[in-house]
Amino acid sequence: MITLSMLLCGILISSGEVRADSPPGRGDLRSGTQTVNKGTSKICGDPLDIIFVIDGSYSIWSPHFVKQKEFLRGFVEEFNIERDGNGTRIGAIVFADNTEVAFNLKDHFNKDDLFEAIDRITQIGGGTHTDKALIKVREEMLLPSNGARLGKVPQIIIVMTDGVSWDPNETKKEAERLHNGQYPARVISIGIGLQVDQNEIYALSSLPKEKNVFTVTSYETLQEIKNDLAIRTCEVKSPEMEWTDCGINRTVDVAFVLGESTTTTPESTAQILGFVRNLTSRFTIGDGKIRVALVPADCNNPGFHLSRFNDRQSIFSHLDNYRMDAPTNAGRLHYLRTVTFTSAKGARDGVRKLAITVLTNKSRNVNATIAAAEEAKEAGIEMIAIGIGDEVDTDELHGIASTTNRVFRLLDYNAFRVRIRRLLYKVICKGETTPHPATTEPPVFPTVCLPVTPPSQQ
Repeated sequence: MITLSMLLCGILISSGEVRADSPPGRGDLRSGTQTVNKGTSKICGDPLDIIFVIDGSYSIWSPHFVKQKEFLRGFVEEFNIERDGNGTRIGAIVFADNTEVAFNLKDHFNKDDLFEAIDRITQIGGGTHTDKALIKVREEMLLPSNGARLGKVPQIIIVMTDGVSWDPNETKKEAERLHNGQYPARVISIGIGLQVDQNEIYALSSLPKEKNVFTVTSYETLQEIKNDLAIRTCEVKSPEMEWTDCGINRTVDVAFVLGESTTTTPESTAQILGFVRNLTSRFTIGDGKIRVALVPADCNNPGFHLSRFNDRQSIFSHLDNYRMDAPTNAGRLHYLRTVTFTSAKGARDGVRKLAITVLTNKSRNVNATIAAAEEAKEAGIEMIAIGIGDEVDTDELHGIASTTNRVFRLLDYNAFRVRIRRLLYKVICKGETTPHPATTEPPVFPTVCLPVTPPSQQ
């Protein structure tokens, strides 16, 4: 038997085997389960967008409505809710005669705040108009403006009900619209109690039905399916993304801007170099593909320009000889715009320009850093900001990045897992920006290696 202590953040460690059942028939109140091999672990690594559709009709006794909220809290506990919004996001809507959005996917990236929002969900009373709830989910809650990451992470709709909807045909049609849209959502249905219409529960759910239908005899037994539901939810894969050969079909100039605190010690230098090496390990480097630069680049410091290397091994050899450097973040971003992304240094006309800034601490001059980033964005450079550790200023990261979904937070270098790497690869390999021409006239710099601050800040 699977217990809560065996499942943490989507990780299942099984001491036995749970076998899949065939789809339950009418009145057969069991939930199908998957096969789990002995001694193996199943990891819920990718982020998800999960929306709960909660029955708040008069057919539900008030204490039972509370049990739905308790179930929701327990389920959410099993997932990685990250403060920067890059983890799993949760939304909720209550339906009866009318529908009320309790909170959207964009609203709560902190578990404590999320739990408080769940506690505030109220029963609205009325008939069971499931179709109205599904319409609002599709037309409002699954919009990017409300936090849905369409085409980037899976969308999962979990419908909880104890009765028959007032218009089963419309309910089925709305479920099918979710199943078959441009960005198909996976619908999981939970039927609670003895009055559930099995046909409708199955019509609601996505294929394969046996993995997306759960039924329980009562609200008291709802908690028994929580772990199975979490496991099933974790099975959903992120949208397919070609990232093993990043650059074969994508031309982009990529510059890494290493924050002033990333190279202050031999240890921090080794860590940031490993990070860059890890991220670029699947890039296809060369003319007509991806070119990579490292900022700053002048004199004997470690950076290099887009025209210097045409293969990964040459980049790796150069990284092995990296030397420490001291210019400010503002100076580095100024250098990025006025030197790195010029045709004299290898930037290509009409090619997407992408800068990845990595910070491990707050900048010495946050305002100057953000101002330099704004100038880079105005010049057509797409800015990604990565913060590593807990000393990073989140507001500064958002000030550097082009958009909110270009901000990434990591607890440490070891947290650069497949999930974060996939998101970055998706931005680099699949993303689109309007290409700007490279600057043709090389700037005039003083004889020093690199200004500690850009001229406007000196």
